[in-house]
Amino acid sequence: MVDIGKNRDKEIDFIATDSYDTYYLQVAYHLPTPEKVEQEISSFYRLDDGYKKILITMDDDPFTQLKRGYKKINALEFLLDRNCLRTI
Repeated sequence: MVDIGKNRDKEIDFIATDSYDTYYLQVAYHLPTPEKVEQEISSFYRLDDGYKKILITMDDDPFTQLKRGYKKINALEFLLDRNCLRTI
């Protein structure tokens, strides 16, 4: 199941639930600056429920770990790998 969400005054692009877990997903084409990263992940702040918080981008770099335990994944990997959310 996929839905959209809100965290106080911030929008969460997608909340995805499968038989294993729930995932909060933010989507951005590109993260050229630290300020853009901050803008995207700020929707996750104060969500202390233990679910994975993942930022999906077209950036093709090896950096998948963001602050506070948030993760980043390439959009193509997300679309092509059925199990990518569970393995990151």
